[in-house]
Amino acid sequence: MSEKTEKLFDQFPGVSMEEWRAKVVADLKGADFDKKLVWRTNEGFNVQPMYRAEDIADLKTTDSLPGEFPYVRGIRTTNDWLTRQEIIECEPEAANAVAVEVLTKGVTSLGFKVEDPSEATLATLMKGIDLSTVEINFTCCPRKALDLAAALVKYIKANGVEKTFRGSIDYNPLRRSLRHGKEADVPAIVETAKALLAEVSEVPGLKVLAVDSDMLSNSGAFIYQELGYALAWGADWLTLLTLYAAAWRAARAMGYRKIVTYILDTESGASLRAAGWVCAGLAGGKRWTGSRRPKEDLYPAQMKYRYEKSIGKEF
Repeated sequence: MSEKTEKLFDQFPGVSMEEWRAKVVADLKGADFDKKLVWRTNEGFNVQPMYRAEDIADLKTTDSLPGEFPYVRGIRTTNDWLTRQEIIECEPEAANAVAVEVLTKGVTSLGFKVEDPSEATLATLMKGIDLSTVEINFTCCPRKALDLAAALVKYIKANGVEKTFRGSIDYNPLRRSLRHGKEADVPAIVETAKALLAEVSEVPGLKVLAVDSDMLSNSGAFIYQELGYALAWGADWLTLLTLYAAAWRAARAMGYRKIVTYILDTESGASLRAAGWVCAGLAGGKRWTGSRRPKEDLYPAQMKYRYEKSIGKEF
């Protein structure tokens, strides 16, 4: 069949770019081609209304396939896109009804906004939805993300889909800082992020750390700015979350037998315990007392908890 199709096309003469453009110009009936059809992006790029094989003849991207190094055509070898529908209904019953309906129309991914992250709410939202085939995503107040994660993991386990579940919790505590210029409580953010990762560790398809790059675009960022800031945002997550792991690896390389850290007595220490650290109890006083102590307090003057981790155990 393909051979016959090729022979059929061979019967028609080739059409040059000039011929195509002449036809378009005629259809424009005097309107300027560039002003009418060429889109100029904010970055100063001209996007033509049509492209042909000769336009990509010198591009190196044509020498590689998707999923091949240097990944200039993406990291995936398939074109497995999901069709996502954001459910804007506030009441769980109404939201579930809309979700079940849109799933009959080709939707393969759902987005819910949750105000009450309880097990009962989740059960109502996901009633009649196949969690092994439909991606489920949630947004909520960052302060409720950990409660939502705990309830969601419990629900997923109860349905036996912890290995096949795909979805996310949009933990995005920097949104408020970026939008309104508010100072971020970085230690608290890191503590919650680590606790979230520990909470969902048994559900590998559940992602909980977000980089909300569309917020940057909506704020006026150019494409290259959105991409650059998003990458930097992701790098910040990695830096903040791997600090303890890096310290442990360095200590092991230098022959240490134990590594020690301290947290404030008002911090929960959940992420440290999840990573295998052991609380050794309250330690020290509220301030430095040695001769080299700073003239002014550089840290909160309160009691600290001492946490330890043996080097013989994997981080």
